[in-house]
Amino acid sequence: MTKFDEVVKLIGDVRRLDFGKTSDCVALMKEFLRREALWAEQLDLADEIPFADLSGATPGTDYAKEHLDTIKSFAYSAAESRCCSAMLNWYGRADSCSSALRALRLPDPYLPLLHFFRLGGTFAREHREFIDVNGKMTIQAGLVQNGDLGKSFVNLKGEKPGVGS
Repeated sequence: MTKFDEVVKLIGDVRRLDFGKTSDCVALMKEFLRREALWAEQLDLADEIPFADLSGATPGTDYAKEHLDTIKSFAYSAAESRCCSAMLNWYGRADSCSSALRALRLPDPYLPLLHFFRLGGTFAREHREFIDVNGKMTIQAGLVQNGDLGKSFVNLKGEKPGVGS
């Protein structure tokens, strides 16, 4: 199963929120923000973070368009909806991305977010800078995205660097 297929299945299933996994969700959100900053820096999208549309770096078919109703029923916030759309397009376009993008050898930006949603996490963006995770903890995105981008917050086992890994 491809990552695109996994995302389609995930957003199409009944969403089970699990507030007991908030600390794991916070770590995954921080890792997503870190990876997003790495990619945004390389793609000249730093002004658009947090929640830049990294999928715009791989132009092509709008894979999210055919899943908009599903995304709307799955997402609890505009930020989640935007991220789900970008994640679908990123994974849908992974096979057709440029060799220059592949050569960056950066970690998959959306894999932590995929794990986040699998754990039953939810988030919303407040005042562009703050990320509310599960309605229980708040992350200041700038502290993560302007911090040490070389240090991971979580170890996602078996991951290989690359665009659609």
